[in-house]
Order: sequence, then C-alpha cells, then structure tokens
Amino acid sequence: MNFKGEQIRHSKCQLVRRPVRGEEREKLAQSLKHQLPRTLHLEKLGSLDEDVFDSGCRDGVPTPGTLKTLSSAQRAKARHHEEDLISLTLMARKEDSLIQQISAKPKSVMLWSAKTIAVFFKRCREDIIYIDATGSIIHRDPVDHKPIYIYEIVTRHPNKGSSPLPVATFATSDHTTPSVSHFVGAFLTDVVRLHGQSARKRPVMLMCDGSIVLLQSLAMNFCGMSLAELLRRYHDLVMGEGKEEDSTLPILHRCLSHVMNNAKSLCKKQ
Repeated sequence: MNFKGEQIRHSKCQLVRRPVRGEEREKLAQSLKHQLPRTLHLEKLGSLDEDVFDSGCRDGVPTPGTLKTLSSAQRAKARHHEEDLISLTLMARKEDSLIQQISAKPKSVMLWSAKTIAVFFKRCREDIIYIDATGSIIHRDPVDHKPIYIYEIVTRHPNKGSSPLPVATFATSDHTTPSVSHFVGAFLTDVVRLHGQSARKRPVMLMCDGSIVLLQSLAMNFCGMSLAELLRRYHDLVMGEGKEEDSTLPILHRCLSHVMNNAKSLCKKQ
C-alpha cells in the first residue's frame, strides 16, 4: 500500500522512537562517560529539526530512563568485580587510589589522597572548613534497607564564585558518633602524618549543620574534648573568664540556614 497524500503527521500524544541498538548504543554509552543522562537527552532533543520535532518523531533521542540504563551498564563493564566489596578492594590496591578504608559492617568507604590533604592544610590556615552529610544521593541498602549517608569535609575555592573543593568523603550506613569520629580521626591522622601535630588545631572555623553526631565528632577530634566541655570553654571566653589556651581552639559553628530552618519547624509545631 502506498501513501499518496502530501503530509503525514503523528499524534502529538504519541512520541515515536526506534530502539537503540548496535553501534548507536555503543556511541551513546561512550558519551555517557562524560555526560549526565538528562544532559545528553536534552542535547539530542535540541539537535532535532523543527519539522521533525513537531511531527512527534524522536528517532535518535532516547528517553532519560533509557540513557540511565545505558550509563549503568557502561559503569558495570568498568568494574573490577561484580561484588561491591571485592571491586572496591581491588581499586584500593592501586598506588594512586583515593580509597583509604573499606568496611563490610557497617558498610562504609573513606576517600581522600595526599593531594586533597595538601588542599585542606593550605585552605584551613585562613578559611572555614565545612562538614556536612546527605542521605539523598545513594539508594538505601537493599539488604537491611538503611539509608546510606555521605559525609564530606569541604573547603571553599580560592576563586570567588567557583565550586567548593571536597577534601575527604565518607559513605556509610551507620549514622553514629563513633562511626563519624572514626572517619574524622582517620583523616586527621593522615593530615598530622604529612604536616605535623599543629595541623590538628589548624582550622579557623568548623561549620556544620548542627547534627549532634557531627558536633560531638568534631569537638573530640579537632579540639580533643567532649562537646559539653568545649561549650563550657566557649562560654568562659565569652564571659571574659577563659584561659589563654582556650583562645586557640577552633570555632565550632552551626550553619545559620539550618538554625533558621530548625526554628521555623519548632514554631510550626507549637
């Protein structure tokens, strides 16, 4: 049957695509090494002619879901082993690896390097160090269904307007003071090993979101005392009764935006 009309048009509600196979699939997978699936999708969509776009044809423009699948499959090919812990262990054996410690229970990975330690040591001499956590990046553990938190020690970029620089990262399913203290302590141990004991009290100010876990861990590792004792010494300094050595302690500071959000939540509850 031959079509003899002048125009053919798909329904606007029907987006038509061909399956992604063969060389095209491999090319897309290679592009996804350096691009996010959503970014590549929008780039392909923007390259369509206006007439083709209006017709509803989406050949050569895979959906974001398809691109995510391709990206995941490409990353899986690059893994050293199908088992997570074995793959991480093999990666950690490399001389220039960022992976410093791996734990099976609780599941956790610590990452930093001599280069990031050098950045930390240089920047914390005269600037703020930020420590924060998020649980929205990695999916929950499929076995015990615990959320996986990512903690990062971050310095500001020396150039205004540029992205901050993460110097140490800790991914873990254990959101407790001992676990976070182990991460901060392990990182500071390597900092002291490379730059001496003075580096332990080097930061001018430590900024965090006010989590009691973070506050206790930072007080113990950077200041060498409990949070209660550190707050007492801060109080003495403010009241003019502090000792001379207390003035050299790093300032443990809560982020103002988190304080305001907490205040709003409390006000709404009341």
